[in-house]
Amino acid sequence: MAIMSHDEWKRRTSLALKPRSKPLKFLDACLKEYDKNRGSRPHFDAIVVAYQAWAATKASAEGSERNAKGAVSDLLAQLVEFRDRHMPFAHRGGAPLRPNALLLDIKEGAKLLGEGNLRPQIKVNIPVGIKDTGRGTVIWEEFDDTQLPKARQGWADAFECAEKAVAAIATVDGNAAEEQRFQRWFGAPTPQAVATVKQGLQQMLDAFSSSPVTIVLREDVTVHIVNGNDPFDEMEQGFKGDGVYGYVWNHHAGSGYRIIMGKWFLADPDPLEGAAQTIYHELTHKVLKTQDHVYGKIKCRGLSATNQAHALTNADSWAFYALSFMKNI
Repeated sequence: MAIMSHDEWKRRTSLALKPRSKPLKFLDACLKEYDKNRGSRPHFDAIVVAYQAWAATKASAEGSERNAKGAVSDLLAQLVEFRDRHMPFAHRGGAPLRPNALLLDIKEGAKLLGEGNLRPQIKVNIPVGIKDTGRGTVIWEEFDDTQLPKARQGWADAFECAEKAVAAIATVDGNAAEEQRFQRWFGAPTPQAVATVKQGLQQMLDAFSSSPVTIVLREDVTVHIVNGNDPFDEMEQGFKGDGVYGYVWNHHAGSGYRIIMGKWFLADPDPLEGAAQTIYHELTHKVLKTQDHVYGKIKCRGLSATNQAHALTNADSWAFYALSFMKNI
């Protein structure tokens, strides 16, 4: 059961000569934004809060004159169905997904709004992320206006690396320079190894070109990793030097093309080895299910000479190979 569109809601709740109240206009705005972001949990939550605030102004929302054409009853049923489908655990005896204190605050806020003692700022736009569709589709979350230009350049550079890598791998057979580049990052250019890399590079370019990628900036994030091979060894904070560049949740695309970026994504003084390399590196985890056997140029080159199987599945090896088309490394 889909949540009705903004146009349908307005049409079915319009009353001749009766203006719409501020709480109702806020609900209108939330439905309009949801039209642009269907299935989005933050936008759905905004509709629920707006509906509760408007309903609190009525003795009975479903008994109000705005429900003459059944729009209020239908919307309520749609919200409940969406909630039960996407948050079943909270409604089948499990722990609530929202703390009770927060729910009480929401209800109290709706009550105050209905009494006219809480006046929300009405905004049509409810931003969740900034979407770029010029080259591929990338959604930026938690970036401000001063950070976006460098991040966008990183995406553009990584995209260009992906294109150059696909073009170059097609000429590797018999091309001494490209064979040398291949060996530097992946080991001997055997037919099987070249075929593996050729397929992987095309998959990466396809992801850049046609798969929506969400990049989230969290500069204070800390990743805890085991210091050593023994899982019971001591833990240390961060990696790639003294801070986090980026990480992904699960090294496969089943959890979505969503990448979390740490401080050094933008703070690295080298924008190519910071933003561009990190984007390509993290995306290989999702697209190619790569691992983090080693980090850094020197260790990657050592890996290509000693363990080709690991080099072919190492995220930094793929990222530095792609980056080598824009930087002499």
